[in-house]
Amino acid sequence: LRCFIHTYFNMVVIGPTNSGKTNLIKAIIAEMNDNERIITIESRFELNLKRDFPHKNIVEYEIDEEDPRHSGLQAFKLALRQSPKRICHAEIRDEDANLYVRACTRGHEGSLTTVHVSELEDVPDAIADMCMLDGRGMDSKRLTKRITEFVTHIGIEMQVVHGKRKIVRIVEYRY
Repeated sequence: LRCFIHTYFNMVVIGPTNSGKTNLIKAIIAEMNDNERIITIESRFELNLKRDFPHKNIVEYEIDEEDPRHSGLQAFKLALRQSPKRICHAEIRDEDANLYVRACTRGHEGSLTTVHVSELEDVPDAIADMCMLDGRGMDSKRLTKRITEFVTHIGIEMQVVHGKRKIVRIVEYRY
């Protein structure tokens, strides 16, 4: 995992609720360079990185889709103005998929997210499906290729095994 972090692979973590995704993200962020600006975007503060890593250059955004001043779009706009090295989006959901894909394809290598899917193999297609919800009529195959090549370099699957949270699989995505 340290090699993935230090070579700036974009990573996506999957797993059921309470499988350790948040703890793994925190462990990954702990290994990142303290001077790199890391932006986090969450629908509710769960990571609390400023509390746990006060020495790191972290800016945290909480989104609330009911409030246009705190929407995912607004958070991404503000985040990108902060010149982040990496973006940690706590969980890709429908509207935020396009924003995260744009951020990862515009120079924010080493970014990190989670997505709810059953299998690691479904991640690029699931993100593409979410991107397609905006109705812009994008070519889904081209979009999936772009996501695979630029957004999801490494996939990590978490599970609870015999009562313990574990990484059960790591994959490299290739189109």
